[in-house]
Amino acid sequence: MAYKLKNFTGDQRTNEFKEWSTILKQATKLQNRYNNLMQDDDMFAYNEVASLGVLSSAAHMAGFSSLMEYVSIKNQKNDRRKKSRNSRADLWIQGDTRSWSFEAKQLNCYDKISEKQIQKKLNEAISDTRSIQRSEADTRAACLIINMNEIYHYDIEHNYNQCKEFSNNNTQLFCWSIETKAQTSATFFLFKIVS
Repeated sequence: MAYKLKNFTGDQRTNEFKEWSTILKQATKLQNRYNNLMQDDDMFAYNEVASLGVLSSAAHMAGFSSLMEYVSIKNQKNDRRKKSRNSRADLWIQGDTRSWSFEAKQLNCYDKISEKQIQKKLNEAISDTRSIQRSEADTRAACLIINMNEIYHYDIEHNYNQCKEFSNNNTQLFCWSIETKAQTSATFFLFKIVS
């Protein structure tokens, strides 16, 4: 079962589109290598930390520097004027000319999902991203990872279409999937730049 990268939305003129595409191409290579070794297992089917580990590794393979769960000072959620020390941000990636700090959430589809559920989980990631200090990176971005796999999950066709429609209806998102040709397994990556 070979995986391929597919893009749904995102402004192709931006640095984010170009750089994140490069990273996700490497993530696709990692997914194929893992899949061949582990006999059709899906490394994005586990949890947010495992998935971000793959993205961090892919960033390194693509020539970037990256850290997961790095120490940062964040704004407190209940009062953004106050700072929290000893906080952690999910992922930091540094390229030649730009850096990004990400807060991520993962949604594993064990049942049918709706666009409302996708929006709720994305909003959680956006809220966490707003807590990151602007000085942490050139750009702050929320990331939502949505995994569906025929071995572990229910109604892939419905969930795939929900993700596709959601991304098409939200033109400010950058959206890719790493999927099999027969769409028996797919992981969507939705990114939203947070100002």
